[in-house]
Amino acid sequence: MLTVLDFLEIRKAHAAGDSIRSIARRLGHCQKSVSCAIRSQTGEPQAYKRTKPVGYPKLGAFVAIIDQILRDDESAPRKQRHHAKRIYERLKAEHGYGGSYYPVRRYVASLRQSNRETFMRIDHVPGRRMEFDFGQVQVDYPDGRRTTDVLSGVWTLSNCPFLIALPSQRTESILEGMKSAFEFFG
Repeated sequence: MLTVLDFLEIRKAHAAGDSIRSIARRLGHCQKSVSCAIRSQTGEPQAYKRTKPVGYPKLGAFVAIIDQILRDDESAPRKQRHHAKRIYERLKAEHGYGGSYYPVRRYVASLRQSNRETFMRIDHVPGRRMEFDFGQVQVDYPDGRRTTDVLSGVWTLSNCPFLIALPSQRTESILEGMKSAFEFFG
């Protein structure tokens, strides 16, 4: 398998004028891999792509039964729903499944993963939420450069910033900075 460093070495050697055969012999890779590295648009190995979907040799005939069990579970109370182990036990006892537990687990997990909600919408009412954080900046004073503590406040809806330099990062400073920010924004 070619790594990113192999790709770099192959592409540098090819740019220097070495032939594919000599590069393959010197680095210990086949000529086909070397030519793929040279033809690569990005200069990095390509990600593996499946040519056909994952097969379930022994589980294939039982997929419809698993789907039906999971459909029935949607209306059942949460504590009474089937987990992968219970589905496996039912397949063995009721339907004569002769395969192992792990394909059942992978199939159930893939179904549940595809049904999962992927994001949560966050809405903020205007003027109701402001986030504060401390940071440090380098400030040029007449006597030289010094590090100064800065409190930054940002409205979450508009991203309107407020910055104030404070003497420390203590609670009193945070409260004084927040008071100043709220007075500034009215």
